[in-house]
Parts: sequence; C-alpha cells; structure tokens
Amino acid sequence: MVAVLIGMACEVSGVGPPAAVDMSGTNFSALAPACTVSGSVVTAPAYTTNCNVAPDLQTITLYRMALCTTKPSAPGAGSAAGLGACSAIYDNAQGQVVSIVRGSRSPVTLAGATKPATGTYGYLYVELSPTQSIKTKVSFSTVVGDANSISHGSVCWTIASPGGTLYNWSNHTQGALPQVTRCGSAPDDAYAAGSFTYNSFNGGAFVNALTNLPVSGGMPALNAGAGYLAALDAYLIAADGTLATPDVPGVNQANGVARLSGIMTLPQAVVITDATTQVMLYYNNSLGAQIATQTVYNGYVPVSRFGPGPFDMTVASSP
Repeated sequence: MVAVLIGMACEVSGVGPPAAVDMSGTNFSALAPACTVSGSVVTAPAYTTNCNVAPDLQTITLYRMALCTTKPSAPGAGSAAGLGACSAIYDNAQGQVVSIVRGSRSPVTLAGATKPATGTYGYLYVELSPTQSIKTKVSFSTVVGDANSISHGSVCWTIASPGGTLYNWSNHTQGALPQVTRCGSAPDDAYAAGSFTYNSFNGGAFVNALTNLPVSGGMPALNAGAGYLAALDAYLIAADGTLATPDVPGVNQANGVARLSGIMTLPQAVVITDATTQVMLYYNNSLGAQIATQTVYNGYVPVSRFGPGPFDMTVASSP
C-alpha cells in the first residue's frame, strides 16, 4: 500500500491557500531523515530539527483498499478519486483498527476483506483515518527535556495526549506546548500512546495533496519484487471522497479532513489469478515515529512530541 505521510513537526501559525505540492525529485529519506543510532542510543537531534525512528506501537484505522489496473484519477474539489478500474480488497465505513507492534510479524486479518478480481494490477488505492497513535520510548545520547522541560533525562517516552485534539498543523508557538512527552531514567506508569490528527500535510500552512513522491521500498523482496512501492500521491479528503478544501483553513481545526487517501504506483504488477489464495499487505513503519524538538528551554532541548512519520505497505499475492 500506501501512504507515506510526512508528519512535519513545525508548530507555527499562519493561513495559506489549499495547495498540491509536487514532490517529484524529492527523496523519501530527505523528507523523513532517519535518526543517528548507535546500538540502542539515538543521537538527540539539534533543536528545531527532527528525525525518525521506528515506534514501539503504531495504531491506524483502515477504511478502504483496492488494487487498480490503471492509475485512479486524483480527487478534486468536486469529485472523488476515479476507481472504475479498481477491484476492492477491503471496504468498511466503520473501519478496522490495526496495531503495528515493533518487531512483530504476526499477521492481522481484515474482517470482511475480499479477493480482488482476476487481473494484473499496477496501482493500489487506500483510505485511512487522519488520526494515528504512537507509543514509543527513546534513549538519547544526552539529557533532554520533555515538551515543556518539566522533566529531564536521557530517556523520553510518549504519554497520553491532553484533552482535545492534537493536530499536525497547530499553533503552540506561545506558551506551553501540549504535554505529550515525559523524560527521566526510564518510562514510568504514564507511558502510553499519544494521538495525532492530520489537518494538513504541512506544519505551517494548509497543504491537502502531495504528488509524485518517490519512496523507498522498505520491505524484503516479495514475489520477485512485486509490490514494492515506487511512488505515492497522498490526499486529505472530505467525507464524500472529494479533496478537503476548507473556505478558511486554520490551525487546530479539522479543515474538513475526514480521511487520508493514497494512490500508489507499484514498480511491479501484482497478479491475481483463480489460484490465488492470499493477498498480503506488509506494513512498514521503520521511520514511523518522528522525534520533534523545540528551541532550548530551561537549559535543555525539549522533545516536543513523537509524532507520526512516514510509512508504506507492500502488496504480494500467493501463490
């Protein structure tokens, strides 16, 4: 599958027009740099920068998935994505919560999933909730602070999000940040998942589409390479499937976003035959937790949050 979604950590305010950003020529790793890790210790990123690691636990809600013989047309302000050449794998308006545990390869069965029609598919379409949760802990190379430098230590971890929705595009440049991290020598009883909602693909303005994003296949070769994700077009869509285009986009509000959607170009086709018994979706979130930092406060670099980072899924069939 799917979506590489860039969880930018800038926490600034400002209003910008709806925009589609052409990401062609921008490498996946340049948008979501991996943290420098030695053993199990992460080099703390410099303040106001960020880097990405694999979370201990990531939870998503999946609504819709389909294989397509031709590339679906993009959703627009008055039209949903064109899925006439697609065959459904999964379609559930209620969605299914899927938890991805670090180091686990246990399969998750999607209740109500169906076998796609016989055919050769070069594209994958997916819809999921704009809200994701991240639970993780990180050992740093130096002492850092939590979101507001209330606690300090070489280990920081996620705690439950505060009351209300914590949006990707938010205004926390004045006063306290949402207290979603804690630091010390080891995680305490408050260690829990924090939830984050995409209301933009940018931390500083409203961006509702990322197109032509080249991504690296983070999976072992499957079916002789079939299923590696080559490129992604990602969209923030409204409840009717059209592109989310609020009249006045703003920080700390939903901006009409009901789901994230992605149109993926697969470098090798996935072939479904009468003999196919399984369609496997392999989720990769090796860079799925973004460590975001803020300007030095009380003598320490604050780890403002562990936000959702990029992820992708690989498709394969058996036999």
